[in-house]
Amino acid sequence: MKSFDVIVKLTTSCNLQCTYCNVEERVPVKFPLEEIDKLMDWLDYAVSSKVCSILWHGGEPLILGKSFFTRIFESEKRYPGRFSNTVSTNALLLDNAFIELLGDNHVTIKTSLDTIHTESDRNRCNSCALVVSKLNLLRELGYKDVYVRTTVSNENEGQLVEMYDFMKANYKFNWEFAPIIPAGLNKSAGYAVLPDPEKFSRGAIDVFHDWLKTNSIEIPFFIDLIKAKLGILELPAIANPRLNIGPTGTIYRCPLLIGNEKYAIGNYLETETFNQFCGLDCAWETISKNECLDCDFNRFCRITSCSYLSVSFKGLEGLADFFCRLWKPVYHEICAAVDFEIGAIKKI
Repeated sequence: MKSFDVIVKLTTSCNLQCTYCNVEERVPVKFPLEEIDKLMDWLDYAVSSKVCSILWHGGEPLILGKSFFTRIFESEKRYPGRFSNTVSTNALLLDNAFIELLGDNHVTIKTSLDTIHTESDRNRCNSCALVVSKLNLLRELGYKDVYVRTTVSNENEGQLVEMYDFMKANYKFNWEFAPIIPAGLNKSAGYAVLPDPEKFSRGAIDVFHDWLKTNSIEIPFFIDLIKAKLGILELPAIANPRLNIGPTGTIYRCPLLIGNEKYAIGNYLETETFNQFCGLDCAWETISKNECLDCDFNRFCRITSCSYLSVSFKGLEGLADFFCRLWKPVYHEICAAVDFEIGAIKKI
């Protein structure tokens, strides 16, 4: 058996209808609460690492309520120290009581803030002001284990530096950013709002240079690339295999395609599926384009060697090339900085 991070999509229901959402199921479904003990028993047996890291995902998982998550944590406590938890949420349902519950159970919170301008937030239903209020609440309550992601589209492609400045001025949270990945039922909508590669890479490079000087907030993407260039980390870290479980208990090859039966392996309670999971050599796909394999930046690229992305991009004409235009200038700038600023980088 191997070590896996686990993504459990608890529900396809959501209180937002984001343009680039990749949820596949058309009919809302949720993971049966009565199956939680079986899930935890199976994960305890199947995952060989000391700690089983679970990302609770959706839809919007918090829509299931505090009692649902209380039941999850009660089930986990049957295996002391075995599970760690992260929840991916749009943050709208966070209140003092929910935050207290998550904090008491040491849950990492991952949320999204694409812009601080309502008029640039149509992709996320103009929710940015409410999300900021929830981030402020987390800050006021002293919640520290928070990751905020900015997904870049053609609406906010020129705002990366502004978002970086806003985050470092107001919070000590981890900040991440990435372009839209078209997937799922809304793949065509995702294509329609892709960012301009030049604007994206220019903003990312500007953010990198200021961050390298100030190192004022955690940006894991930059840290990982620097460590990879120094030879002390194998990238992409996101390429680590993930066990992806949908709300009906089906295991999928890619978290972006949970609900797409083409990428289903089977139900986690089935013996045949269990045996396949324990080997899992057949569960991952990679892109093998010659021009990718010959590229100097291949070992940094999250497209060529990452099953999470390559399954989504496979057969999508031109998308891998588009992502090259987005990321290659950023890789080049970071590698150049490592070569010329080793002294500063070693302080990170």
